[in-house]
Amino acid sequence: MFESFSMKFIRASTFPLIVLLSISVFCLAPSFAAGPDSREYVLKAGYIYNFTKFIKWPDRANGEIEKKGLNLCSAGEDPFGNILSKLAQKLKKKKNKLLIIPRVSIKKMAQCHILFVSQSEESRLDQILFRVKEYPVLVIGDTPGYAEKGVGINFYLQKNKIRFEINREALKKAGLAVSSELLNLGRIVPGRKMR
Repeated sequence: MFESFSMKFIRASTFPLIVLLSISVFCLAPSFAAGPDSREYVLKAGYIYNFTKFIKWPDRANGEIEKKGLNLCSAGEDPFGNILSKLAQKLKKKKNKLLIIPRVSIKKMAQCHILFVSQSEESRLDQILFRVKEYPVLVIGDTPGYAEKGVGINFYLQKNKIRFEINREALKKAGLAVSSELLNLGRIVPGRKMR
């Protein structure tokens, strides 16, 4: 079902660096360079794209993804700025192209394949998870406690390095098949009982 990990990881693990270099050269505009967190979010964007190589959406979503691309949405304040748009631009001709939908409304979240939930939405997290619970949506965050609350993949920093934790139960409930290689790379966290 999944390509051999060693080959895929060699390509996938270098992707964030490639993205960082290509975007840095491509966008030396002040709006990109000014943000102190821009490098962190360039790397997180690379990780998000690489996650798609290790996750399989159910058949009902695959046809749509193959035809139109992956809908990558963000909820709340967008810490990525223009990084995701520039990544999508770079991937325009790739098989898994990205369609970026910033500040998606709760009503439209079920149309997302990937949903990044920012820290600004912490008070509405239960409402967001309830809205997408019957849809194959990979929910990603970078806020402490998000994985335990039902977010599928959550970034955290450890010794100034970006790491990620995985809530296997949340991904399973979303109907997403995750390769064992990705599970081995992330820290598995037990989620609370999901409704």
